[in-house]
Amino acid sequence: MTYFLLIIFSFSIFLGCENDDSIGDNSSNTENIQESASLEDFMVNFRSYLQNEEEDIEDLLCFDFIYPIKLQFDEQLVITIENFEGLKEIIEFQSTDNTKYGIKFPFQISFPKVGITKDILNEDIFEETIENCNFETEECFEVQFPVQVNIYGSPLIIYSIDQYEDIIEEYDEQDVINIFPVIVRMNTGEIRIIENNQQLESLLEECEDDEDNEAQAYCYTLDFPVEYTINDNEDEIENHGQLLGLIETFISGNNDNIEFDFPYTVISEDDEEFEIEDFALLVHYIKFCGDFHLETAFDFSYHECISSLKYPLQMTISGNTVTFQNQTQHENHFSDYDEETIENVEYVYPITFYLNNQEEYTIENEIEYAELIFAEDCEELIED
Repeated sequence: MTYFLLIIFSFSIFLGCENDDSIGDNSSNTENIQESASLEDFMVNFRSYLQNEEEDIEDLLCFDFIYPIKLQFDEQLVITIENFEGLKEIIEFQSTDNTKYGIKFPFQISFPKVGITKDILNEDIFEETIENCNFETEECFEVQFPVQVNIYGSPLIIYSIDQYEDIIEEYDEQDVINIFPVIVRMNTGEIRIIENNQQLESLLEECEDDEDNEAQAYCYTLDFPVEYTINDNEDEIENHGQLLGLIETFISGNNDNIEFDFPYTVISEDDEEFEIEDFALLVHYIKFCGDFHLETAFDFSYHECISSLKYPLQMTISGNTVTFQNQTQHENHFSDYDEETIENVEYVYPITFYLNNQEEYTIENEIEYAELIFAEDCEELIED
């Protein structure tokens, strides 16, 4: 941005602010002005909140400047910002994040929710402050610093996680007592004010529940919502847990008036998608995770449409490839297996079955195998 454009920029803002004191004088006096990458980070976050039309932007920004402050734009024009609205107008006027910012040191900031004021003497202190604002986190939550603790009756302000860890190492943890409120940022971006130990414990329990839910990775699920009918009333299944509950209810016989409105789109943990049109396949993937059990795969009493397997064929067993020349050899190998060990066994595709009319039926993958094992219409197989 050239100096000429900056002058237009400044003039335009002043025209928009004739009736308030949001923005003060502008000049080219750069005394004590330093370029600030930390201010750039702050402005980028500020802009994103404005573009997303977030409410309570002052809360999301972690701290307030104590005005007035002097900002520099692209190493040229210096503008005095008198209040938060003035800073907001500056950000709204700009169209990109490419501006280089400077700020006059020292300045002060405040953390109004915890009643703390901090002197920002230089860029290093400002950078540490911005880092501890935790604008983004992959954890369940992170604490926004500063926080206050009480050690042997004396209050202490802690400005970073490193400082907090040093305190914990220096003192016994039970001697370091949190002074509330504590501000935390959830991984969703939500800001929460923790007022007491009970709320903190509830937050930790909530995070443990979230971790448990994430750990329960589904081998297969559906593209929700899906439709079904219960007691002649049409409804939707909204999530995996609801689907499992309906499957269990249907299998238990507690409600025979459930109809699943196939076809459904199944999604694997690798994001592969395919359609199913059969309740048995729904159970196979959703309840049994696509694993074949002895009673359906290795007791050699196949579906009524199937006569036998065509040999030789191969299987991987605990990572090793084994070739079976005939059914007797195949049966003998699995005679002592139980359901727990079946998970380590897979066919090497393609494999071929003989249908009851002795026609050969070749399948290329486990999805086609499941469709064959749970087929309801033998005539369709023969036509295929």
